[in-house]
Amino acid sequence: MPSPSDLDNQYVYLDLAAKGLSSNTWGANRIALKCESVSINTSKQVISHALPGSGLVYGESKTAALDLGMTDKTVSLNGIITEQSIIKNWDFTPDKDGVYDPDTTMSMTAHEVAQLIHSYVDSSFFQKNQNPNKLIILMPSKVASDWGYYTIADDGWDIDITSTTPVEQCPLIPFTYKTRNKDNTGTLDFAGGINSFPSIVTNSSTKIEYALKGFVRNFSTTFTGGQPFIEFSMDFQIADVQPN
Repeated sequence: MPSPSDLDNQYVYLDLAAKGLSSNTWGANRIALKCESVSINTSKQVISHALPGSGLVYGESKTAALDLGMTDKTVSLNGIITEQSIIKNWDFTPDKDGVYDPDTTMSMTAHEVAQLIHSYVDSSFFQKNQNPNKLIILMPSKVASDWGYYTIADDGWDIDITSTTPVEQCPLIPFTYKTRNKDNTGTLDFAGGINSFPSIVTNSSTKIEYALKGFVRNFSTTFTGGQPFIEFSMDFQIADVQPN
């Protein structure tokens, strides 16, 4: 089971479109981001209009609202980029034994990683090896999809979670807009599938379920002379980009 130290104390990752199409290595086609702050904004879009004359009839003014089920979701990231190993794999077709070509692992300076991300943001969905289209934000969790605490028997975690379990001992799950299964009774396919809650990250090779899909709207970096790291800010728009 991964602890933060197993993941090199990284909680935020940017996935390329090629992730999941090639190597099963955890870090392949994935860039780690050292974030000092992560701001998540959920903006409900509801058409509302004050009802004329409602104050005369009811003694207070009334507003009618039409909920069309539309929400704008964005994530703003701020932090630093440091020297790190970038793992790439360009093989989308495994051999008859299900084995992909070996990964290519290269140590890149912070400046190179910053340039790499800039060039990737400048690409489009046609370039799967460049296009960053998923964001992963790992967070500690106590409550499973069935609204019970994680247990060894049910969820495969290494300890039974209780209300008093310290946060640093809790399993990690990706931040998601999915709700726990018992809350899904009013949606399609609520029994498990498109709306099911993500599982915990159980080892360093686990494929992340329900990473936030979308695109990088803005990416800014500051190069400071004599400084080995690069300050960055990023705005990620959550969206179903087609084709994905």
